[in-house]
Amino acid sequence: MYLRDMNNKKLTHPHDKFFKDAFSRVQTVQSFIGHYILPEDAAFIDLSTLEAVKDRVNSCSS
Repeated sequence: MYLRDMNNKKLTHPHDKFFKDAFSRVQTVQSFIGHYILPEDAAFIDLSTLEAVKDRVNSCSS
């Protein structure tokens, strides 16, 4: 079974699209992290400073 996106293109990995869409929203990420992070670790993270950035591929130089 294949799903189709809004442009009627076949989605072979719909879970990838779901997570990309969901985690492109700062409020969603803040809520997710706030829910799952351990309280002792939460003291080190200011969720209000999160910001969205464009996709990029990290390349390691050896």
